[in-house]
Amino acid sequence: MLRSPAEYEVGPQRPTGCAAARALDESPILEARDVSVVFKTAMKGLGPSSRLLTAVDSVSIAIQRGRTLGLVGESGSGKTTLGRACLGLVPIATGSIHFRGSEISRLPKRQLRKLRAEMQVIFQDPVSSFDPRKRISWSLCEPLRAHSRASGAEMEKAGLSALARVGLEASIAQRFPLDLSGGQLQRVAIARALTMNPSLVLCDEPTSALDVSAQAQVLNVLQDLQEELGLSYLFVTHDLAVVASLAHSVAVMYLGQVIEAGPAASVVKNPLHPYTTNLVTSVPNADADGMLLTSRRTRAEMADSTVPPPGCRYHPRCPFATAVCSERTPALERLPDGTDRSVACHHWRRIAAEGS
Repeated sequence: MLRSPAEYEVGPQRPTGCAAARALDESPILEARDVSVVFKTAMKGLGPSSRLLTAVDSVSIAIQRGRTLGLVGESGSGKTTLGRACLGLVPIATGSIHFRGSEISRLPKRQLRKLRAEMQVIFQDPVSSFDPRKRISWSLCEPLRAHSRASGAEMEKAGLSALARVGLEASIAQRFPLDLSGGQLQRVAIARALTMNPSLVLCDEPTSALDVSAQAQVLNVLQDLQEELGLSYLFVTHDLAVVASLAHSVAVMYLGQVIEAGPAASVVKNPLHPYTTNLVTSVPNADADGMLLTSRRTRAEMADSTVPPPGCRYHPRCPFATAVCSERTPALERLPDGTDRSVACHHWRRIAAEGS
């Protein structure tokens, strides 16, 4: 059952066992420094015309080894584009990406391809991630074949081992994708990523296409694997309930910019940006009689990302907006209380005072 915001518990704790040894190194496994991603989009109308869309606008994030960073926002916020840019799947216009301390954003394709073996992806829709004509055993070994990492027998062994790690029987390997449920198929997708023995996994909305029960199974598998293997996750989602249960830290994005960031439990329990507050209160929750409560809505809809509003990009929707919000862009300001939180809002002090 979905919980109300007041019921969120502190997220994952420090990994134990063999993962603890890998997590002792607190240096980031992945950093994006002032990254921007720009696309050219076609305009409707007569004649050849286009305009630039800045999908990610000077964003910096970092993922610690053995930890999970939740990247949160509505559709169109730029979260998926940023995640894919971090793995070199989308070219960046400015800034740099660093993996294990080395810049990878301008590596030749051959060198980047070798590094990608350590950076795997779990996609949103498990059904479209697999060839329906191929057995699961074939799909499991796709990454190994692509990187020429093992012989036929070794690939089969790696695939069966990965299935066991995600709690699936070996007989699954002989079935076809359409024979499996969405939750089973997403666990197969996780197993496929594991065959490459990655250190970083981009989880691109991996639970959004699943029912609540399957979501819980997938999240439990991801947590167990992180504790066992010391994996680092960049978890892209629109669901703050998922972030609260899985992530150690969170970065909230709106129209290509990070507008709030910090420890996940702190941000979810005490949001300081009005947009984050709206995401928290938009999580469906039930009252004592089991009736769904209606969340408070902000004004208007998200602006056109090709022509973002001046000043704070959220001000047309914000209940706290004043004249300064449309005139001046707020900096992402680190809070002075030592909590490692940052917020980009002219009125965060007022919001914090009202919430205390």
